[in-house]
Amino acid sequence: MSGYFCEPVVQGSQKELASLAFYITNFPFFNISNTWGIEEEELEGWLELYFEGQFVFQTDEWRIILATLPDSWDIHDLLRTQGGYALTHMCKLERLDRSPFSLENAREQLQAFSYYLSFARGIWIAPILLFGYDAQGEQVFEEWSDCRADSWQNTCEWFSPDSTELVQAFPGFMQRWNSLAWRELIQESIQWYVESSKQAGGAEGAIVLQQAALERLAWVFLVEEKRNLSKEGFHKLSAADKIRQLLSHLEIKLEIPARLNNIKDVSKAENWDDGPQAITEIRNAIIHPDPKKRHKGSGASPVVKNEAWNLGLQYLELVLLKLFDYPYAYLYDLEEE
Repeated sequence: MSGYFCEPVVQGSQKELASLAFYITNFPFFNISNTWGIEEEELEGWLELYFEGQFVFQTDEWRIILATLPDSWDIHDLLRTQGGYALTHMCKLERLDRSPFSLENAREQLQAFSYYLSFARGIWIAPILLFGYDAQGEQVFEEWSDCRADSWQNTCEWFSPDSTELVQAFPGFMQRWNSLAWRELIQESIQWYVESSKQAGGAEGAIVLQQAALERLAWVFLVEEKRNLSKEGFHKLSAADKIRQLLSHLEIKLEIPARLNNIKDVSKAENWDDGPQAITEIRNAIIHPDPKKRHKGSGASPVVKNEAWNLGLQYLELVLLKLFDYPYAYLYDLEEE
């Protein structure tokens, strides 16, 4: 028997929770921890399980533990070769001061964590099978519901599962998330990043999504936050110049990586200055009805489109990492796949 929940199935009390446990599917496996300085009894064996590895994410008020489920490496191998769905990790949400909370209080943290993990993974990740516990460790609540979670895809993540890099960008992400000026844009940008990563609508659709995200980020960062440009000055810029200004202020290289030799050759033939001009020209070739513009820059070439998608995705990824104050962003090399 299989199917979908038409509506959430909820049982028990949603108030006075001491902790909330939930599962996620299709996240990369890791067997290391960043739990130094945290009392062992607080982390090991919670819910009577032994975990392969645990990452702890903290905000000013909350702590989330992300743990690889035990004895699941064979499942990981099957997912990588066959795809599909599997429960791969268990998580625990609690307040740092151990004070009780309601499910409504926790929803915002769950939403933020879902967006963050989705950005890290390049596919949609969401909490499923929620279980609430009281201060005595007794289960008092559970929820079964449908969620937005993608089947396994072999994507290239910006973090290494063999390090604690995944944890390092979280504080900066939450700082942006908690800002009224940024939350909606962060949600939209990650939405476009994930759909672009999956090539939703093909490479052509992904390229259009990337440019929309980069231009929106440029507006909020350059005009509203840094005030480097006036509204009028921003609107006078070409799309390429808007993206170029954003990348430059974040100290991201503008030149096209040598590994993208096809788009590099086209850029030389068309006298395009750099990566921002290349991706915007190819985007224009995709969306404009004029056959001359559509063909410009080998816009019809699948190889060039795929390289433009690759470059645009890396620009968007690195912009977000820079905005999240990811400490290893300076090591990010556009020359690498």
